[in-house]
Amino acid sequence: MHKVAFVVEYDGTNFHGFQYQPSLRTVQGVLEQVISQVENTRVRIEYASRTDAGVHAYYQVISFFSHRRIEPKKWLQIMRGLLPGDIRVWKVAYVPDEFHPQRTPHEKEYIYRLSRCPLSVFERGYAWWVRGLDVDKLRREIEYIQGAHDFIYFSKTGAPRQNTIRTLHVSLTESGKYVILSFRSSGFLYGMVRLIVGTLVEVATGQLPQGASGKVLNGNIDLRGKSAPAGGLFLKEIRYNKTDIKWQEECESDEDDNT
Repeated sequence: MHKVAFVVEYDGTNFHGFQYQPSLRTVQGVLEQVISQVENTRVRIEYASRTDAGVHAYYQVISFFSHRRIEPKKWLQIMRGLLPGDIRVWKVAYVPDEFHPQRTPHEKEYIYRLSRCPLSVFERGYAWWVRGLDVDKLRREIEYIQGAHDFIYFSKTGAPRQNTIRTLHVSLTESGKYVILSFRSSGFLYGMVRLIVGTLVEVATGQLPQGASGKVLNGNIDLRGKSAPAGGLFLKEIRYNKTDIKWQEECESDEDDNT
């Protein structure tokens, strides 16, 4: 058998999250169904990140053992033909058997898109329109969560974690009406990014005092904001440490595609 890795992007709007749930449409469920169809046997995938319902991904990594030796370019063509329009496999590689998308050392980056202006009907579900957003307050509040902290109070109840300390790198960029928050870390707690964004926004709109994020880190959950809407959150990239993966990208496989 051969271990195959895919880079997958998806629009999370019509999914009940990434992780498989019986009788519900999930990204994992759809991927496993299609890959099992190709393999002609039941296939279970490994994945890098368990995104919630409504959360999107530019760069989710999955892997699985294949009974067939299919060229990466051919995998791209097969998956393009079988997957629904809201999931796309755009990179494929053969990887060592010990590779695991979540356990192999890596850094993840999530971005959250805020808008200072009303959203068009084509943008809803992909950003959060926030009235009265004070970007200067937002920048100042970010400094309270930079670096290594115990983020237990910025997590939802879910799968227990023995270690809740994370080193977080946060940056802010402005692009027209959008304010884009980037979060980088080797790992995130369940619901962590959306709870942080919700708190930052409530500070930046005057609903919470400046410095509330630091006090939440110290255990004052009364100053924690509501979880930000799922639609503004995107899994942007996963960067593996010291792992030389030779990806075949979809754009490289289109030369024979006459459509």
